[in-house]
Amino acid sequence: MLRGALGTSLKLALAHAGGGPVAAVLYVVMGRYALLADNASLPEHWSLNPNNLLVWRVIEDCLSM
Repeated sequence: MLRGALGTSLKLALAHAGGGPVAAVLYVVMGRYALLADNASLPEHWSLNPNNLLVWRVIEDCLSM
């Protein structure tokens, strides 16, 4: 439903550790603006701070657009 409304503006970033995804960030990019819609991570991997690392990566990617 969101993909239908937002099309390619809707982005999903994943962080992997131990062979599988451990965190996800859902965000929307519209022109020069980006909005972090939601994020989640597996509690057993919180010691790795996967959400912090993933949000930082998304910010870097958005700045390079």
